[in-house]
Amino acid sequence: MTEKLQKLDEQEVAIARVYALSLLQLASANHQQEPVLEELETMLEHFDRQPEFERLFGEPAIDEEDRASILERVLRGRADDLLVNTLHVMNRKGRAGLVRHLVLAYRQELEKLNNVIEATATTAVPLTDATRARLLEALERFTGKKVLLDETVDDGLIGGMILRLGDRKIDSSIARELWRVGVRLHERASEQLHTSEMMEA
Repeated sequence: MTEKLQKLDEQEVAIARVYALSLLQLASANHQQEPVLEELETMLEHFDRQPEFERLFGEPAIDEEDRASILERVLRGRADDLLVNTLHVMNRKGRAGLVRHLVLAYRQELEKLNNVIEATATTAVPLTDATRARLLEALERFTGKKVLLDETVDDGLIGGMILRLGDRKIDSSIARELWRVGVRLHERASEQLHTSEMMEA
């Protein structure tokens, strides 16, 4: 998940979620869930490369009809009709500036549908492969879902870890407990492997 998406206003994400759910429902009916997500994320890449393109969506000086004309000219035939039509509805409702929020909400809802959740771990130093594996195992036991882990390093962080699951921050005490669970799982697996090796010797 990009840093810009992480910092989006939660209230605006909630508004965009209404459109995301509608888009996901239509995409699911047409077996287009993943292709639509790919197109949404491609739009974000264009936004990041060309900020003026993103401003076209939220610029108050551009009226609804002019923006609708731009959407048709730029996207129709290049992006899925489901996505273009959703952007037209958002434009008519004065929500065209919430495209980034739409992407985040759509991704979250698709992950729920697939029993997947994103987690972000911020640590003072990069996670080792072993630590990452232990943390993922603990998170998946904790959530009951497949976890996609996004890692961020903040060298100003004094020890420990800041953990987010989906769009909510996990209490530090829970984060510490998950960390300990991960360590215990690893230790138990190591003990079992050692016992098995001794029995086979």
